Amino acid sequence: MAVHAAPCHLALVHKQAYLLGYSIIIYHGIEIPRQAITDFCRRNHIRRLSLFGSILRDDFTDQSDIDMLVEFEPGHVPGYIGLAGMEIELTKLLGRKVDMRLPEELSRFFCEQVLHEAEYVAP
Repeated sequence: MAVHAAPCHLALVHKQAYLLGYSIIIYHGIEIPRQAITDFCRRNHIRRLSLFGSILRDDFTDQSDIDMLVEFEPGHVPGYIGLAGMEIELTKLLGRKVDMRLPEELSRFFCEQVLHEAEYVAP
């Protein structure tokens, strides 16, 4: 079952859909397959994966990438090559370039805002 949302950000609808166990959530036409993302997170020791940036706003365009905030299990933070491989895998899965960031990589000028607005995806 999928939840279809209007182009604008509908955070409450998406959060309720995940809580109710829907298998796919759609942001601006981008399908986020819940089980595939959950499996990806488990395989890569990801404790929390969240969306942030333009995909959650009305300024998302055909040229926008998907920004994801990633938190790893202790002792499992990969190097740059490992992280790049994960970005490639998610890019293929979602059909749009994915840019992953760790919380500590965020600029101190907007870190608090990103953490506040980020929307949980998995696991």
